[in-house]
Amino acid sequence: SNNRRWEEAVVFSYSFNGGGGSHNLKVGYSYLWEDYRGSTRGYPGHIRYVFNNGVPDRVIIQNTPVQWQQNSLSDHSLYVQDKWQIGRKLTMNMGLRFDRYVSFLPEQLRESAGGNIWAQQGPNFANLKSGLDSFVNQHYDKTIVGTFNHPVPRLSFVYDVFGNGKTAIKGSYGLF
Repeated sequence: SNNRRWEEAVVFSYSFNGGGGSHNLKVGYSYLWEDYRGSTRGYPGHIRYVFNNGVPDRVIIQNTPVQWQQNSLSDHSLYVQDKWQIGRKLTMNMGLRFDRYVSFLPEQLRESAGGNIWAQQGPNFANLKSGLDSFVNQHYDKTIVGTFNHPVPRLSFVYDVFGNGKTAIKGSYGLF
């Protein structure tokens, strides 16, 4: 198998005073792309027997040098975050993130090598050959498996009880 991953991020930060304290405002965008390519190679002779309670139920036959599969994921994320220092004792972190995940199967071509054979037959295995003779090069268009859009809020605070950095009360809420 072959896993690939590419990720890029851009962050802008701006600090200012106002609203009863100091702020550190961040705005960012990230892009993630992951891709998996693998093979079902590994079954002896590319034949797999499937059993149901110890009884042969079906056989899966693959008569190709390599039966490749590929799937991908892209993630676009945009966020805004404010770290607000109110006096010496209280720090608030407030943020909103938006994630868009797209899971897909990229365009693929399965080349036949003397016939790209894939068949499943029931317990009697009769007519097995009739299902094996009709396969040639197969082209698959890009297919979107799922798209997920998620707004994910985040909020946290730290309160320094005595103002000396030794005792704090902390709380947070967020969706991930």
